[in-house]
Amino acid sequence: MAVCATALAAQDDDIRRVLADSETAWNRGDLETFASYYEDSPDTTFMGKQVTHGGVAAILEFSQPPSALFAALYRFYSRRILPAVGGALSGERGAYEYLPESVRKFPSADRLADMMREAGFVEVRFERLTGGIVALHLGTTACAAR
Repeated sequence: MAVCATALAAQDDDIRRVLADSETAWNRGDLETFASYYEDSPDTTFMGKQVTHGGVAAILEFSQPPSALFAALYRFYSRRILPAVGGALSGERGAYEYLPESVRKFPSADRLADMMREAGFVEVRFERLTGGIVALHLGTTACAAR
């Protein structure tokens, strides 16, 4: 337990900085910068080491539907309809064009589960929701499993 507690304390400042920076980006409406903290930042790799003892991390992310037909329909919707409607309502079409591109770059549900295991999570599992448009991943920290 002491090893896990030391790891938690050592990375606390990094966690708070990433959260504060992403909150600032969100509050100013800068969705691209907000999302980049979770896609591109090496600072977010701490998660697997920072869930408290006995803790379970839950990650709810957009994903790619496993059905080829539904995936094609979803791609059409997310690339054509969503930006048009979202842009018309908000005046920010770019934010709605960014989302499908971001989802396309994100790892598949299977790959994200593998990445969680590589990061030290155990008992990793996921469930596809809404036809696979989103996936809920759960994993217990290795510290909690000891």
